[in-house]
Amino acid sequence: MAEFLGEDNRHLPRTKTSEIAYGRYGSNTFVKQTAIVCNIITSIIVPANPNRVSLILLNNSPSAVYVGFTPDVTTQFGLLLTANGGLLSLNINDEGEAVSTEIYGTTSLDGRNLTLIEVILEAL
Repeated sequence: MAEFLGEDNRHLPRTKTSEIAYGRYGSNTFVKQTAIVCNIITSIIVPANPNRVSLILLNNSPSAVYVGFTPDVTTQFGLLLTANGGLLSLNINDEGEAVSTEIYGTTSLDGRNLTLIEVILEAL
């Protein structure tokens, strides 16, 4: 008989989606939602997270927000998140390591609101 090496998580409540996530990533996942404010000065608006497997960054503000993966993002150079609903969606299966890196943002007016939704692997 084979010896079981590892933590037995069979007692945890399971759903079909949690089974798929566990099978795909070898770990449970959880969803985290965060409110973010973006300003004129380019800064990190989404910190790096090596356990993140997907994210959606939604622009809730009435003006455009520009994002990118390097600190040289400007209102002339960056990925445009249009006003009132523009979004960036990344997942590890399509974008690879880009999903876990930091994201910089800037806008032409201070105080632009965004919503970040992340799917993150639980620590093993």
